[in-house]
Amino acid sequence: MRVIKCAICGIEVNPNSGTQKYCKECSDKVMTQNRKKAGIKSYYKNRESRIKRVEKYAELNREKVLAGKRKYYQENKDRLLEYFNDRRFGGNREEVLKRDNYMCRHCRSGENLNVHHIDGNGRTSDNPNNEIDNLITLCLSCHMQLHAHYKNPVLHRWK
Repeated sequence: MRVIKCAICGIEVNPNSGTQKYCKECSDKVMTQNRKKAGIKSYYKNRESRIKRVEKYAELNREKVLAGKRKYYQENKDRLLEYFNDRRFGGNREEVLKRDNYMCRHCRSGENLNVHHIDGNGRTSDNPNNEIDNLITLCLSCHMQLHAHYKNPVLHRWK
């Protein structure tokens, strides 16, 4: 995984793009400074208010938002499949699904399958663990139960 140093504060970051130069905090500061220089007044005072506005819009326009998502997924299906198969899970997603016979390891369902990091070190972790032995196949329902911290010992049998 590629790591860069923030051009302002020097901390190491995993870049989201090939052109990223700053960490999140410094990037926000630079964008604010650039807006001020250009005379642009930000509509949103902070990130939280923007998120609330987006959530409220999505709630009020649920069908429109879902239709837009469906359209996006249809138009970008190949690119999204490449992302899920090659970039996420260290390129091991398809191998894990195949190993688990395209079935949930908990309930044996073959619908809405997800790949889960057993140790919790996934894409948002500082040190993602994409080893095949650390990945399992779960259906969406079992995956949601696991992340909701239900105390179901059967779900944790592979730890």
